[in-house]
Amino acid sequence: MITEQKFREALVAALNSDTIYIKGGFGLKLDKKGKDRCIAAYDYNKEREAKIRECHNEYFGFDCCGLVKGSAGGFTGDINRTYGGAIYNKDHTLGPHHDIPDATEKGLIDICKNVTKCKKVKNPDIPALALLWMTGHCGVYIGDNKVVESTPSGSDGVQITEYDSKNWMKWGLLPFVEYAAHDTTGIHATVPPVARPTLRVGSKGLQVYYLQQDLNYRGAHLEEDGIFGSLTDAAVRQFQKYYKLDIDGIYGPITHKKMLEVIR
Repeated sequence: MITEQKFREALVAALNSDTIYIKGGFGLKLDKKGKDRCIAAYDYNKEREAKIRECHNEYFGFDCCGLVKGSAGGFTGDINRTYGGAIYNKDHTLGPHHDIPDATEKGLIDICKNVTKCKKVKNPDIPALALLWMTGHCGVYIGDNKVVESTPSGSDGVQITEYDSKNWMKWGLLPFVEYAAHDTTGIHATVPPVARPTLRVGSKGLQVYYLQQDLNYRGAHLEEDGIFGSLTDAAVRQFQKYYKLDIDGIYGPITHKKMLEVIR
């Protein structure tokens, strides 16, 4: 059993790591050995070999159910561990208590508690950190119409998406997560806004998502996808220009300090 807080922290670690979608991956470190291993294991990965080989040695590989299992199994983003800190046991279970089965996305929803049919609405009444399932895919609901999932679409890897962008079919409470009663805080409350690294074009993850939220609060119209692309770069430059900062498109300590002054 893992606490909600630890599960959140692991999802945040995955979001803040460099990741790519790998079939059969639950945090596999993609050094040369890891790349050779995953490419040999599945034809799907073999078809993506060129893209996998392009990843630097500190990338981690996840598929959709692997993100859930690896996060619950202790993923921390530790580049010195084969699975980034997740524990994989000889009996093919994950976690220090051997209580996380190496199941498919269908296997995960089948063992969930309180399984309920999803509604195609914005901001659904679903508990934070519940498993979302649709045929062939799963993710984790984090509140505010947002989902954490690993998918080859979008930024190709672990990312934040909109709940109503997919036809989710069921949600349920994972049996190996110790849910707090009536908790709907999701992930956003677990990472203080001051703990933001330097961000630039090419950055991705939860901190970019927060930056996009802050820029939209200031009047930008960005897609909050956690990917620092050309539009986010332009919005940062516009912010820097307006407040007479160095206009370099890099969201570092000085620009962040000004942002905190503005939005507080």
